[in-house]
Amino acid sequence: MIKKILIIIVVFQILSTFNISIICQSKNLDRSSINEPLFDSEINYFMKIGHLPSLSACIIKNGTIVWSKSYGYKNVLKREKADLDTVYLAGSISKTITATAIMQLYEKGFFNLDDDVNKYLDFNVRNPNYPKEPITFRMLLSHHASIAGDSLFKTFYLVYISLFKQKIYPYPLIKNLLTNKIYSKFIWADTPPVNYSYYESFSSILLQYLVEKLTNQSFEDYCNKNIFLPLEMKNTSFIVSDFEKNQLAIPYANLFCLYIRLPQVRGVAGPGGLRTSVNDLSKFLIAIMNGGVYNNTRILNESTVDIMETVQFPNSTDQLHDVKFGLGLQIWNYTDKLVLIGHTGQVPGGTAIMEFSQSNNTGIVFFINEQTWLIKRPLVTFAWQNIFKLMIDKMVSY
Repeated sequence: MIKKILIIIVVFQILSTFNISIICQSKNLDRSSINEPLFDSEINYFMKIGHLPSLSACIIKNGTIVWSKSYGYKNVLKREKADLDTVYLAGSISKTITATAIMQLYEKGFFNLDDDVNKYLDFNVRNPNYPKEPITFRMLLSHHASIAGDSLFKTFYLVYISLFKQKIYPYPLIKNLLTNKIYSKFIWADTPPVNYSYYESFSSILLQYLVEKLTNQSFEDYCNKNIFLPLEMKNTSFIVSDFEKNQLAIPYANLFCLYIRLPQVRGVAGPGGLRTSVNDLSKFLIAIMNGGVYNNTRILNESTVDIMETVQFPNSTDQLHDVKFGLGLQIWNYTDKLVLIGHTGQVPGGTAIMEFSQSNNTGIVFFINEQTWLIKRPLVTFAWQNIFKLMIDKMVSY
């Protein structure tokens, strides 16, 4: 009986998604003419469809936040409302911080982008299928190092690291992963470096370790001193214990419209362990949009940011067909007329978006304290994707 009820619920969700898609596709609204109450009602509409606990978001124009708002609850049980300083899981947006740290060291002359990373490591990194092909900083930063794309094995391994293996992360864990023959078929691609891009997380673990090797300090300390403090990102860290409990949005999984509270674990820092707020991440995004400067504080040279925002291997074949890669940044042809630069993030208990358009110097940041990781619920995915579309439309209207 219970099995039949579950099947009925799943079928209903799929059919609901199909019907709602038809309704929404029939809309062709000019967002520039939409008033605030209507925009709020649409956001709330999709949040109810997806049963999303909270959303915090902002829109940036010419280096200034021109719109910001929070919806829903960071703690559903206690009915604690989210706000713009609520700290969320940023997921793979962490990769942009890792890339920024690496590019700061590049500016200081620690290495050249096309250097073989083996010159700076205490072990050798090579794709065993192409042992003569060097792997460079540029390849790692742009997902062209022939490290295979993220898989179920890799995802569960990263969760395993987060829960049980922090003491040996990133070293010697990263050495074992990249050099052990047992893992090679899971870690390495069948294609050579440069020819193909695979979006994956292990490059960022290796880049994190390279930051530590080059600077003789922990990755977390380096980022705090050289990125977070200069940008006045006071509610940002890779370490859970740096926050008060009431600052943190509770990470949730959603099982048939029931909120399943997930633990606040320390994530795998370089590729996905960042925790931050809308107010804080907007400062980082403004710095990138402004050529490396926020509030008269420079964290990167303008020429360096230009490199990061440039497609590195335009002739490669891409795993993500509509996404190219700069250095730590995704370059996405959202439409024929709109190119978005930035990054997205999804981890158990969190969805995050950070994107901007160079053409009209606008950007968005938003967080949701839920992700369809444990069970793929079509309504959750449908809801946050439509909220993303609403945000982009509103961003373009400024």
